[in-house]
Amino acid sequence: MEEIVAKVEQAICSTIYRVTKSGAWKPPRTHSSKLVAKTADKLNHFAYKTHLNNLAKLRYVIPRSPPTFGSVIAPIARDENKRLECLFTFKLLAKVSPDKETRRSASKFALKLQQLYISKAPSEQLDRLVKQITNNPIQMNMLEEDDRKYIELGRLTDKMCGDHLHGPKREKCAKHFFYLVEKEIEFMENIQNDKSIALFSKEELAGLPDDFYLYRRTTFVNGQAKYAVAATQADYDLIMQYASLESTRERMFRVYNTRCPGNVKLAQKIVDIRNDLAKFVGYHAYSELAIETHMAKTPRNVFVLLEELRKKLTPIARAELKELQKLKQADSKASNPSEIFEWDRVYYQHKHLMETLGSVDIREYFPLPQVLRGMFTIYEKMLGVRVVKEESANAWHPDVELYTVREANSNEHVGSIFLDLYERDGKTALNAMHKIKPGYKSEDGTFVTSKVAITTSFSQPVAQKPTLLKHRDLQMLIHELGHAFHEICARSKWSALQGTAASSDYSEAISQMMENWVWETSVLRTFAFHYQTGDPMPEDMLQKLVASKMKWQGIDALHLIALSLFDLSIHDKGLRKLNVAEHYNKTLEQVSLVKRGKHHTFGAASFSHIGNASGSTFYCYIWSRVYAADMFVSRFVKGGLSNPQTGSDFRKEVLQPGYSRDLMGNLVRFLGRNPNSQAYLGMFEE
Repeated sequence: MEEIVAKVEQAICSTIYRVTKSGAWKPPRTHSSKLVAKTADKLNHFAYKTHLNNLAKLRYVIPRSPPTFGSVIAPIARDENKRLECLFTFKLLAKVSPDKETRRSASKFALKLQQLYISKAPSEQLDRLVKQITNNPIQMNMLEEDDRKYIELGRLTDKMCGDHLHGPKREKCAKHFFYLVEKEIEFMENIQNDKSIALFSKEELAGLPDDFYLYRRTTFVNGQAKYAVAATQADYDLIMQYASLESTRERMFRVYNTRCPGNVKLAQKIVDIRNDLAKFVGYHAYSELAIETHMAKTPRNVFVLLEELRKKLTPIARAELKELQKLKQADSKASNPSEIFEWDRVYYQHKHLMETLGSVDIREYFPLPQVLRGMFTIYEKMLGVRVVKEESANAWHPDVELYTVREANSNEHVGSIFLDLYERDGKTALNAMHKIKPGYKSEDGTFVTSKVAITTSFSQPVAQKPTLLKHRDLQMLIHELGHAFHEICARSKWSALQGTAASSDYSEAISQMMENWVWETSVLRTFAFHYQTGDPMPEDMLQKLVASKMKWQGIDALHLIALSLFDLSIHDKGLRKLNVAEHYNKTLEQVSLVKRGKHHTFGAASFSHIGNASGSTFYCYIWSRVYAADMFVSRFVKGGLSNPQTGSDFRKEVLQPGYSRDLMGNLVRFLGRNPNSQAYLGMFEE
């Protein structure tokens, strides 16, 4: 298997770019997708042979000796260690390759690899053997915690593809599951490949910063120059924050929320398949199946918390909306001052912040290289590690940077982080951490460290001007780095349990907690320097920025709750076969309290959580804030941000176990008690 993995890793470099003897980058070769396909075929052939060998071993075990974890499950788990590396490699290529055919090939073979391992698994025979092991209390008590958790996780996650069923029922379920995965991939590819744009004149773009126009494509309409604004997250955010004309923001909102029209029916199909599949394998609704492996355990628990937060935050949000409305009524450029629409929300929030901070563009104090170094320093001090940038990443694109993480005291390798931070055609626009090689413990006891990648869509640096970040970009970047360090600091025995394999309501709490650091004056003083003069951010500006932390949090929290309720409800037994696109608009208006206008929009078509196999779990972004606030206030604020013992405890009790231990137990060990919502709700009372 090692040879196959090596060939896949080699294919990442050789199929995208190749380095000449002089070290210069060459454009992708025309046969790059064929090389990926050839490598994938070899991989799938090897995987099939591996399964046949495992099946043969299982048949040998039955008549000769009682089944054990070591003889039955461990060989499959070790095989999965390698398979996941190959699978994540292809998945990453499908998202980041500059070559369209390579992206298609990588996506195709990632799906093929998933299908092979489900369709070829010796399910009925394996089920019987696993039951013999789990029904033996003596053997189960002797197992390591990682091994017991691996069995538990496998029994839960395999339900969706029908591994607990047998004969024709299992085959039918597997076909449904394959079809679902195909449609999810199609949904995400439609978003990634969307080319929607809006054309605006310079006058219509009043308020946009000067660097917005650099290298931006222009066209002429009736003799007038028009600037092309892509319906990407990066361009959309800029228009929503800076465009002073309401008509411009409104049109951009309409374009952004009518992307991927083909995904409207596809979203409906995906949701219906999920709900039907869940019922087929014994659940009332898909939400029950999806949440069972999370800390929340049941959809009811999630609904209860969301409604509790909604009840407490709605009065706060209403007061904030009245304040936004006053700002809009005082704006001479507002075309409809009596209402706050979704295209107004971010603009007037940002306008208020800029008026509070003064005329200086806050981005000038946050150049990307400087911010990145500052953030790595945060993690170095907290976790006792050292982050070193390698001279060459030798990766899929020349923009990619590679950072090696080592123990500060021993120089032992902890893991590797690839950063692919700039936008480009064909690359995923999602800000995310991607696994490449999940870590695991080899048979000789040594740990094979993790490799991860982070993708964002920052604008390219131009001339002598580096990429400048908004403060919300800082929150996003330290958040994704939180996922990366969670993954590489974990030390699970099996890849399937490593790091962010933990439920998303747990892993999101870790990254949500890390966002607090970019709101601390002591932290910002270490890297908030003007990109030209090197002067530190003025103290009054710094204090005003930090003081704005909870401003508009009621509105923003309700927005997350609205998306969470939409995601849960479309996968709930009581709302099956509903119109997904209409329900999206209706839920967001009713819960978030912000109008979306009378336009025919279908934002659900570009709501990535429908297509990225994480349906019913968007709630984790708001649920995790409760745990994040508790950890931050109870340990880091109380004990001091730079307290090495707190950082050591966080690494040992929260990051290192991965999914190998009970997740709630990890939080209890770190906090010294059960987590609660007091710290989170208390933030709104300050």
